[in-house]
Amino acid sequence: PDGGVVVKTPVSSSIKNLQTKKFEVTISARGLADAKGNIVWGGNQHDYVNPVYKDFALDEKEKWIKNLPNVPDVKLNEYNFNPLTELESGIELNLDLSFPKYGSVTGNRLFFYPNLLERKLTAPSVVEERLSPIRIQYAYLDIDSIMYYLPSDYTIEAIPEEVKISSSFGEFLFKTEKVGNDTLIFVRSLEVKENFIPAEMYSDYQKFFSD
Repeated sequence: PDGGVVVKTPVSSSIKNLQTKKFEVTISARGLADAKGNIVWGGNQHDYVNPVYKDFALDEKEKWIKNLPNVPDVKLNEYNFNPLTELESGIELNLDLSFPKYGSVTGNRLFFYPNLLERKLTAPSVVEERLSPIRIQYAYLDIDSIMYYLPSDYTIEAIPEEVKISSSFGEFLFKTEKVGNDTLIFVRSLEVKENFIPAEMYSDYQKFFSD
């Protein structure tokens, strides 16, 4: 016998590890918000949520879900997990949420931050000379798409500036668009294309996530 044979495991692409968040949010003149939509974790990304779906107790699940939005005060009205088929390999979470203090009212103006479902990332630390390459568990793509419905008697005065960052190992987009007088569409996407980044590119990698 020749003994064992070492076989290189195929590296999955970012599109195979896709996470999507699609929501519709209605905001009242008092700053209250109701949100309905779903999150789908595909490919390797569903490993992150699989223990929650399978192993967590009811109160642990609810606590975990309430920590998903980028908002401190969350009311969980309804939710259900839906495992996708083996072919699609993923988990879907359908949500009905309320946020009593989502918008801030000042005089006759209403302020809110559209990045409701931000994936919280910690920027890599600054290192003068990195000696070893960066190894990421897997390439991935996150896409958030949120439709905001504002009070009909309000006019949109200002929206955040678009942010777009491109590099050889990743792409980032933060974009808000007006649709008529009282509707906004917010899109945030983050793609990490490679799971292995050479040490000499560390400063670019650090800057990408810091910006």
